[in-house]
Amino acid sequence: VVVLDEVGLAEDSPNLPLKALHPLLEDGTEGGDDSQQIIDRQQRVAFIGISNWALDPAKMNRGVMVTRGDPDEDELKLSARGICSNRVDDPVKERLDPYFRPLAAAYKNICEEQDRRKRAFFGLRDFYSLIKMLYWMCEKSNCPPTGPQLEHAIKRNFGGLDSFKTYEMFMNDLGDLGSNPPDLSNASEERKEILHPDCTPLGLIKTSLRTKEITWHGENRYL
Repeated sequence: VVVLDEVGLAEDSPNLPLKALHPLLEDGTEGGDDSQQIIDRQQRVAFIGISNWALDPAKMNRGVMVTRGDPDEDELKLSARGICSNRVDDPVKERLDPYFRPLAAAYKNICEEQDRRKRAFFGLRDFYSLIKMLYWMCEKSNCPPTGPQLEHAIKRNFGGLDSFKTYEMFMNDLGDLGSNPPDLSNASEERKEILHPDCTPLGLIKTSLRTKEITWHGENRYL
């Protein structure tokens, strides 16, 4: 099986590179000229193309289109649990479990607000990155997410639009879960940074610019 990820991006090329797929998708030939060779059935491979939008009819008519709608809250919660770990007895995942549904509900509310404004800025990758960041925090601190950790992770992954109050939208769904104060008594400087990360704009930028070796989370989608 040949998987072509983001195959829709090639549609924008003026050279039309995807035309090379037409004979292969249609009947397994190597080309369309007089010297074309029929590929043995045993040597033919299946194509799977992943795209954010439909391709042109010439290719769509040569295959089967499978579309995926927006996930609901149950599917988002299931995905969040899978992102954290595939272990059944993962204590970190269990500490995060009460947060999955309100986080999923807040994300759905953000998507609905984006639809009303007709401006899609945040997507599933941001939600998945948020879950991974919170999992790392819980794993390092050995406790549920603190209020500052939630604020930091939300602003790192759902910030960037002054007119879009994403942090407040998450807090509305998290309720009391979003106000867990950190216990900084007898904590080392490293642990204080984990339990109470800097949530100021400058602090968010500094953390994003650090490398994986010296920061508590090295995967960043945005500055």
